[in-house]
Amino acid sequence: MPRFSFFISHSKEPVTADSRIWHEPMPLRLDALMKQDRDAESVSHAAYFQAAQAFLEANSFETIRHALCRQLNYNVETPDIKEIRICLQKHGEFYHPCRIETVVDQQQLSFVLNVAVSEIGRRFIEAEFYILNRLNSEQPLQYLPQAYGFGRTVSNGKNFAMFLGQWFEGHHEFHISIDPIDKRPKIMVWDDARSRFFLSHGPVQCHSRSG
Repeated sequence: MPRFSFFISHSKEPVTADSRIWHEPMPLRLDALMKQDRDAESVSHAAYFQAAQAFLEANSFETIRHALCRQLNYNVETPDIKEIRICLQKHGEFYHPCRIETVVDQQQLSFVLNVAVSEIGRRFIEAEFYILNRLNSEQPLQYLPQAYGFGRTVSNGKNFAMFLGQWFEGHHEFHISIDPIDKRPKIMVWDDARSRFFLSHGPVQCHSRSG
């Protein structure tokens, strides 16, 4: 059986049942997270990680084996998977995606697991999975991620829905963020392999338009 370990983005130390964050709540809504609203509906990090593990283990690791077979172009059996690392990347409005790092034949392959916990997230995620599959079957495009499998599970009394998809290695998100040095909005690149940084072209011009 693969060895599981859990991580939070930016940290190299694994999260365990003895970690302080293991039982801490994870807000389901982005606005609650931004306001640090601890009274908002939430799940624990433990429930999140356990739900992700249950999804990957389902049906003798069927979904992750299917994804690995697609990536490696040969048959992968459960004993071939030596390790699975689940790393919670961020909190979004609908999903809480994590990076799934697998070790097979001394190779490391990564996937994304989009996890929906809130009611609105669970309502949209299945449709998104089937839309991605349909687009990829009708018009395969390199910039569209592959979607490998969808499922639902219950952890600590909370309902989760999630799908496993392709991880674009070497690609980064960018977000408009406030530079703490000059307090101005700039474009921040999320390069978590090294460090997050602001683009140097200058501040972002924010405009409003009515009508």
